[in-house]
Amino acid sequence: MLPDYEFLCLKQDYQTNDNDQAVVEICITRITTAIRETESIEKHGKSLVALWESCLEHNLKPSGKDEDTPHAKIASDIMSCILQNYNRPPVMALAVPVAVKFLQRGNKELCRNMSSYLSLAAISKADLLAEHTEAIVKSILQGR
Repeated sequence: MLPDYEFLCLKQDYQTNDNDQAVVEICITRITTAIRETESIEKHGKSLVALWESCLEHNLKPSGKDEDTPHAKIASDIMSCILQNYNRPPVMALAVPVAVKFLQRGNKELCRNMSSYLSLAAISKADLLAEHTEAIVKSILQGR
């Protein structure tokens, strides 16, 4: 899956090609749904977090018409699948460092959703967030 995703997302016209975007979104949705339904996040967490982190290499800021970019949509779907497992410390250990990177990227919608999940993670396993306190507070002070 990952090589095909990377191929489609690296095509020069991906940002404007609705068909390629739809194919990737369908694939991501099917993968995240299967992981949820089979409760196999521990098995696939590392790969899913790597895929999520790869979204950081692309533009995540909404266009002038306030619509999320294709990579922001992908990141949001993957984020939801991963961070709904806030009560599973091994998954959160992989996810929190990437989540903090997303907080620093400036997409307000992603940050808003991220902060909710991180709050839940802090309740379950606060020490996972402790080393990222400065970055989280900085993000809050910047209005994210």
